[in-house]
Amino acid sequence: MKLWHPFERYLFAAAPATRPALLRLLLGAYCLWYLARRYRMFMKVAQSDPTLFAPVGAVSYLRRPVSPALFRKNVWWRRCWRIWLLCSASATV
Repeated sequence: MKLWHPFERYLFAAAPATRPALLRLLLGAYCLWYLARRYRMFMKVAQSDPTLFAPVGAVSYLRRPVSPALFRKNVWWRRCWRIWLLCSASATV
């Protein structure tokens, strides 16, 4: 176990709370950038032919795809939610 001890001290050393907060901010900013860059692509997929819809996983209970208008509102809601999280997290750091 003597060989593992230096790694254990390094991996489990006490760290300030700002590290995970900074990681959360960077991850949220990346998610916003990712959604903003691919918004048009997501809208094309949402407006595609409904006969191509094959539900899998969590949406397997749906019989048909959601309307493009609902999809658009969902994307904007998620974007606003992420911005709110980023602002609230940065205010507390």
